[in-house]
Amino acid sequence: MLEPALKCLWTCATAVGTRKLGWLVSRISTYSDTAFYFEGVEGVVALTIDDGLARGGVETSLVSEVLSLLERHDARCTFFVCSKYLASLGADRVVAAGHEFGNHMEEDKFGYSKLMPDEFERALKESNDVIEAESGATVRWFRAPQGVLTSSMRRAIVRLKLRHAIGDAYCDDWAVSDADWVARTLLRQAKAGSIVILHMPERGHREHTLEALTMVLQGLSDRGLKCVTLTEIDRGESKRGAGDPGGGAVDVLQASHYHVNIMAKR
Repeated sequence: MLEPALKCLWTCATAVGTRKLGWLVSRISTYSDTAFYFEGVEGVVALTIDDGLARGGVETSLVSEVLSLLERHDARCTFFVCSKYLASLGADRVVAAGHEFGNHMEEDKFGYSKLMPDEFERALKESNDVIEAESGATVRWFRAPQGVLTSSMRRAIVRLKLRHAIGDAYCDDWAVSDADWVARTLLRQAKAGSIVILHMPERGHREHTLEALTMVLQGLSDRGLKCVTLTEIDRGESKRGAGDPGGGAVDVLQASHYHVNIMAKR
């Protein structure tokens, strides 16, 4: 029952307009400096992939396949990785290929918002240190696990000189195994300046997202939209996309994850 419910949820959200729905959420002060999308840019979207690099280690890793696919489309990506899933997976070669890493904490799970402020900041810094040590590159971006951000988490992010990013093209691809539907939904949502969210495929775990990524990259290319990193698109235009109900931003992600948590545990 989970997949049909999620398809219904995101089909409705897409019809209404994820940026419009997000505009309402962007009024919450905690998310006031979150990057949801970028306005004033043409011809590019920011591609982001969550939960890498591989929770099963080398045996389940599809990092090489994802990098090859991105290279074929001349696409660059911000990988929001979990520090627990990085060891011995060649994080440095991901950076060498022109991509970047964002911090998605040790694991993508509920609970971080319930930590004491000093506990969260310590965990955030520990994750950052691991990612930077494995990749040899500075981490500039943070995505709150499950999209849940509190004011104390936000203060810690600022102190570590990170910026929070969610997105305006998302449809719970991790839980919906219909790759064609995932791709079509994301392509309906995405437009110039969008932040597209997908999840990292692995052998035996979310393998369908590799197929969805393939179709999304082709679809964006057909529309003349190039995939770049968050840092690249931010350097071109630093405004957060939440200026008006017609533009707006999206954090339907947060509501969706709460909905999913009630129905099924990842």
